[in-house]
Parts: sequence; C-alpha cells; structure tokens
Amino acid sequence: MLPVVAVFPTFFKDQRVWTVGIGAAIVLSQGILQTFHFEQSWRGQIVAQLELESALRQWQLSVVNLDGSNSEALDSLKKATLDFDKQVSSIVMNETAGFFDNVSKGTGALGSGVLYRS
Repeated sequence: MLPVVAVFPTFFKDQRVWTVGIGAAIVLSQGILQTFHFEQSWRGQIVAQLELESALRQWQLSVVNLDGSNSEALDSLKKATLDFDKQVSSIVMNETAGFFDNVSKGTGALGSGVLYRS
C-alpha cells in the first residue's frame, strides 16, 4: 500500500500522514500476529479436533460392539463413557495449555508440543 501512496501524491493529499498511518498499521498487525501465533493456534485446534473425532469414533465403536444379551453390557457402556470423558477432557486441557504456552512463550512450535504430553 505504501508504494501506491507514493505513486499517487495527487490522490493522497496528505501523503505523509497516509504513509505514517499505513506504516503504523503494518507494524501493529505484525505485532498482533507474532504475539498470538494464529497459524500455530489454528494447527493446534485442528489437531485437537481430529483427536476428539477419533475419541468419539472409539466410543461409538465400543457402543456398537456391546452385546445386549450380556449382563455386563451396562458396565461396559459405563466404562466406555468414562474413558471417553477422560480422553475428551485430556485433549481439551492439552490444547488449551498449548495455546497459552504458545502465547506466553512466544514460540512457533505446534502448541509448544503440549498436545502430545500425557
């Protein structure tokens, strides 16, 4: 945008003000991008989404595989649901911690590797 302002001085009457304003906007936007690491945050969210979908598929498979005639089916369903709950909580907490570690440390790593801690 700065070259456009420099090329058309008649259109941009206050060329110096425009140049300073555009330069400040560029610096500000780069600072925000470097602080929050939107690309790494997006990657962390996608990885967490895939892990959550996998956990859901595991739970669904365990429900489908239950034998309704078996007296232990209800206990198996409870265990599968509790395991699913633990997996979901772990995935969400790891992604959240990874996001805040990424922001506070200013690292460029995928969620600072926290997604893969158990």
